[in-house]
Amino acid sequence: PLTDELYTDVVAYLKDVDEISISALQRKFKIGYNRSARIIDALATQGLILSVDGSKMRKVIHRDN
Repeated sequence: PLTDELYTDVVAYLKDVDEISISALQRKFKIGYNRSARIIDALATQGLILSVDGSKMRKVIHRDN
């Protein structure tokens, strides 16, 4: 995955939400657009969130582990 040190914090945060967006990450973690977008792309690549659907929030894929 992404080498961003915030990535694991974001993955942990996903357990508490049903939807996520670039702007939601920016607000929650106080980061810029580009960093947030890279994290969102990594989450989608890892199959943790659904791919983009226009400008809608992305659904978080919750797996029972």
